[in-house]
Amino acid sequence: MKTYTKSLLAMLAVLLGSICFVGTASATVLEMNTLYAGEYPAAPISGPGTPWLTATLSYGGPSATQGLYDYTLTMQSYLSNNEFIGGANKNIGWAFSLANIPYSMAFASGTAANSTRTSGILTGSVPGTYNLAFYWKANTFTTDSYAVYAIETSTAPTSSFFKMTGLDGLYSAAHIQGITGTNQTCSVWIVNGGTSGFTPSLTSCGATNVSVPEPSELPLYALGLVLVLTGWYAARRRRQ
Repeated sequence: MKTYTKSLLAMLAVLLGSICFVGTASATVLEMNTLYAGEYPAAPISGPGTPWLTATLSYGGPSATQGLYDYTLTMQSYLSNNEFIGGANKNIGWAFSLANIPYSMAFASGTAANSTRTSGILTGSVPGTYNLAFYWKANTFTTDSYAVYAIETSTAPTSSFFKMTGLDGLYSAAHIQGITGTNQTCSVWIVNGGTSGFTPSLTSCGATNVSVPEPSELPLYALGLVLVLTGWYAARRRRQ
C-alpha cells in the first residue's frame, strides 16, 4: 500500500508540474489580420490570409513587487512593400485595450518605440477606448521589425490581460502607413481577428469613392430636377 501511495504521489507531482509548465509557457497571440478602414495595403510577407502583425503576450510569473505580475509583450511585423506602422509626430501607432494600465514597462529588444502613451490615444475610425499605444517614426517599424517589452501589471494570470473595447472581440488597432498608390501615399487601420459588428470601408490607394445612383433612384432624381426647373421658371415669369 505504501509503495502504491508513493507511486500515486509521484505521478501527481509530475502531472502538477506539467500543468504549471504549460500555464507558464502558454501565450496569448493577437493576429492583426482584419482590415477596418482606409486603403488596401500590400499582402503580408507570408501571403494573403496571414496577419500583417502579431502581438504575443507571455506570462513570466509573480513580480518582485508584491501584488504585481510580470509579462512580456512581443510585437512582430509582417508588412511588405516598405509599409510601416504609425509615426511619432502623429496621434497614431499601435494601440491596445488592457484590463489594467501597466505599473511599469521597459523596452527589452528589437525596434524601440519612439514614444508610448496610456491616455489621449486616437485610433481614427476604429471605435473603443485604448490605454496603451506605441509610436514609431516613419519607416521605422516596417518589414520584419519586432519590439519586445517587459510589462509589470496588477493583472493576475487568472484574469484577462486584454479588455474588449467598442466591438465584440476587439482588443487592438494599428495604423499601417506608406501604402503607395498612383499619385499618393495612403494608410489603413487594421484590428485583431474575431471582431464583428462592422463593415470594412476600404478603397485602393489613389482611388476616390463616387456615389453612383442606383437605377431605381434615377426617376426620383429626374422628378427633383423637374420641380427645381419649374420653380425657377415660375419665379422668372413673376419678375417679368
